[in-house]
Amino acid sequence: MSVYRPGRHQYLQDGEVCMPSTGLNDLDDLGDGASRDINDAFWADGDRGIDHLSGADGDRDAYSEKTLENTLADDEHRLAHDGDGEDAEELERSPLRNAVEWLVVIVGAVGLAVVVNTLLLQAFYIPSPSMEPTLVRNDRILVNKLGNHFGDPSRGEIVVFHRPDGASGGPEAPNELVKRVVGLPGETVEIRSGQVFIDGDPLEEPYLPENTVTRPRVPGAEPIVLGDDEFFMMGDNRDNSLDSRAWGPLRRDEMVGRAFVKFWPLRSFEFF
Repeated sequence: MSVYRPGRHQYLQDGEVCMPSTGLNDLDDLGDGASRDINDAFWADGDRGIDHLSGADGDRDAYSEKTLENTLADDEHRLAHDGDGEDAEELERSPLRNAVEWLVVIVGAVGLAVVVNTLLLQAFYIPSPSMEPTLVRNDRILVNKLGNHFGDPSRGEIVVFHRPDGASGGPEAPNELVKRVVGLPGETVEIRSGQVFIDGDPLEEPYLPENTVTRPRVPGAEPIVLGDDEFFMMGDNRDNSLDSRAWGPLRRDEMVGRAFVKFWPLRSFEFF
């Protein structure tokens, strides 16, 4: 390894002091007298040159440590100063920013709720025992409103609909009712012998408790022929339900949507 000694044009090469190239082929080219003078001066100053190099390394180490300490101190001071400024700015603008953020959240939540409630899903509670034992009073259900626009409900589905004009109810009566689809458009519905008949055939209703008896509201009522957009709706609690037996068929455009899950109470959670 070579170490250069500034100002004296000397090198330490592998433990020995060497002269750098002068552009001459040999010191003898300078002549005997000049060669001896350079050589004597070189060796006389050799030990002091090595000491100088060693001392320079120590000075550089001390200087580097001092410089590093000063740099770190400056960085800490600058960071502390910048942090204080940012904190102060944050404190100054936080009330306004918080208010704007809350406003955005509230507006977004309300807008999302309106979209979901209008087009997709809506929750309803059960106010009466007309659908027992499937739904009891104060149960909560979710209704799929989107599917209501893409097809007719099937027989046996539970549907929420607007209260028909002929349905009785006082000022506190709910605007929506929930019943089960029993008869479909174009069918003939007849109730006799404690059972429902569709186009003359007895209807199997596995969702009803065993030995359920279905009676017409008016004894000896005539069969009902449903129109192209009419449905026959009945509650599962046949002896305690005001339904199509009382107010007639339900029009398709009066339907809100199909119930697909009972989500409350949690112990009774159920998909339909």
